[in-house]
Amino acid sequence: PLKAREIVSARSKELINRDLSVGQIDYSLIKGFVLKNVKLSEKDAPEKEFISIKEVSFQVLLPALFKNRKIIIPSISIKDPHISITRHADKRFNFSDIIEKFSGPSSRSSVPVLLGSFSLTGGQINFTDQKAEDAYKKELLNIDLKAALSLPGMIDFAVSGQVRENTEPFPTLAVQGKYYFTDRKLTAAVNISGMPSLYSRVFLPADQADKFEFLVNSATLALTIQGDQFLLSGKMDLTGPEFHFPRGTVFA
Repeated sequence: PLKAREIVSARSKELINRDLSVGQIDYSLIKGFVLKNVKLSEKDAPEKEFISIKEVSFQVLLPALFKNRKIIIPSISIKDPHISITRHADKRFNFSDIIEKFSGPSSRSSVPVLLGSFSLTGGQINFTDQKAEDAYKKELLNIDLKAALSLPGMIDFAVSGQVRENTEPFPTLAVQGKYYFTDRKLTAAVNISGMPSLYSRVFLPADQADKFEFLVNSATLALTIQGDQFLLSGKMDLTGPEFHFPRGTVFA
């Protein structure tokens, strides 16, 4: 186990230039490989954690690897992951380097990797927007995610979570849908409750962060994303919507 942890840490440093530590590596007939207390550091600050995970477990079908040179992973389970996401003043995220590293054609593995299902429970994301003048921060918690290949070229998924606020109950978001690889199309049902509009500032320039002021009491929406097309339709129950435009203000 000690040698395995050293190999994993060294490989991570080589691939993404970040420190990776694994507290414990075990093998279970039921869970397969079990990695506990996994920690990945920030790129330029090894003392800071980018990701910490209480436990990761997965199975690997070794016969398929040796016979067909395919890595088949029937399932992956992740428990209590904590992720710190930062958008810097230059609009880059603290994980942009990882995406760039693995998005090029040279990064593709010569050995195909096939994943059956994926589950995540108890997730938490701490988001900091340094681009905003007041270093906007928000915490997402109780994130659960399940995804599985239901048909060739299609994934069924469901994700839910909450946004920490000053008072409870916290705003909640739940999304359930499908993704089609061939068409690069996503369809989903979205349910929202108690969601303030202040989250719009994450996607807007700092000088436009207060252009929308309302509370989403509840919403049931249908979402479709394909290519550069984005379609969202459904019903929303709003309180106090106020929309600001460059030439004036419209109240609804």
